[in-house]
Amino acid sequence: MLPLFFWLALNISVKGIVSIAMDNFRNVETYAVTLDSRSDGGREVIKYFYKTPGYVRMNFVEPHAGAVLLYDPVRKEARLQPLGALKSFVVTLSPDNRLITSSKGHTIAESDIGALLKNVDKLQAHGSIEVLAEEKSGERDTVKVKILGAYGYSMAGTNAYILWLDKRSFLPVRVMAYDAKGGLTEDVLMTDLEINLTLPDNLFKLE
Repeated sequence: MLPLFFWLALNISVKGIVSIAMDNFRNVETYAVTLDSRSDGGREVIKYFYKTPGYVRMNFVEPHAGAVLLYDPVRKEARLQPLGALKSFVVTLSPDNRLITSSKGHTIAESDIGALLKNVDKLQAHGSIEVLAEEKSGERDTVKVKILGAYGYSMAGTNAYILWLDKRSFLPVRVMAYDAKGGLTEDVLMTDLEINLTLPDNLFKLE
């Protein structure tokens, strides 16, 4: 493996890392990933599916095992199937309904990797970025970076992010978020990330 400083010199400037990640995400038409999120609100494990221009499907594993939540960006509505065993019971909701907002205030309409990278980019614009190390995250080779808002500046309540970016795609495979006091507010591990796989349209529908 190349030393980190040599690898960066060959490929990109430090400040351009987030821009490359955002550019790469624009070429992503679909992806699937398992999200394992831990915070003071507890643990959430979700199998997550995304399809442009913003269709989302969340299959809940923990808590609310069996529940399914969908988002339709054209209709701008969410559909919730709260009881996996009772598939005929489906509720249509606004995407910002508090019932389906995460413990950290994330809405389904802004739950994808692109939305995360936009927040990271805005925080970097009012702060700094630092490359910390090369590390393994699961089976993936990653670059670990820290984005810190200057003078306590926060984006969506976050003053700092630590991101593990896949060295090939530059998409995040883990993210830790911190508040202005330096407290860890959320740690999200993204495993089994698959990009541009075939996802049928009916995956994003509840009959």
